[in-house]
Amino acid sequence: MNITKITVGICDENCYILSEGAEAVIVDPGDEPLRILAELMKTGAKARYIILTHSHFDHVLAVNCVAKKTGAKIVVGRLEVPYLHDAALSGPLRTYVEPALPIWEDIVVDDGDRIPFAGGEIEFRHTPGHTVGAICAFFRDVMFSGDTLLPGTVGRTDLPGGEMMTLLRTVQGIAELDRDWTIYPGHGPVTTLGEERLSNPFIVGKQL
Repeated sequence: MNITKITVGICDENCYILSEGAEAVIVDPGDEPLRILAELMKTGAKARYIILTHSHFDHVLAVNCVAKKTGAKIVVGRLEVPYLHDAALSGPLRTYVEPALPIWEDIVVDDGDRIPFAGGEIEFRHTPGHTVGAICAFFRDVMFSGDTLLPGTVGRTDLPGGEMMTLLRTVQGIAELDRDWTIYPGHGPVTTLGEERLSNPFIVGKQL
């Protein structure tokens, strides 16, 4: 298993390419599609899925271009679907996200759903709070957390679909998972769930 991190766009968003053998998954292609496609070519793998952790502009601007070039299926959480169809739902982000929309999903996932990949399965957890339909994706011992759980903090909640108490409950639930997952977040460096349990104030402080 190989994971390539590509930091793109004006918000320094982390796009990831997860590859194993001949298959790849692209997580949150937020901008700079040519860079993402170039990194995909280096893996020698074919993109099978594009997973969107949520619909904010810095995570989706390159989706349609990357999907068209690769033929990868777009995977999104069920409650996030309307935000990928209608920029008006994005409130103050509308100006930024409108050029990228609509994005038409191929696979809609709910909490606990799985999709096959590289002889195993990618599992999804519905993780609301940063947005209504945010998801985290789990494969083997890694978690792609989007902007739900970030190194030392959590995602913002002052945008449409955000709600702090919901997000706090979500991250507490993540903290109770029974494995020390390696976390690949939407912004910032790679971390681990063990590190976040010890130092993230939104987990340690149990601010519920």
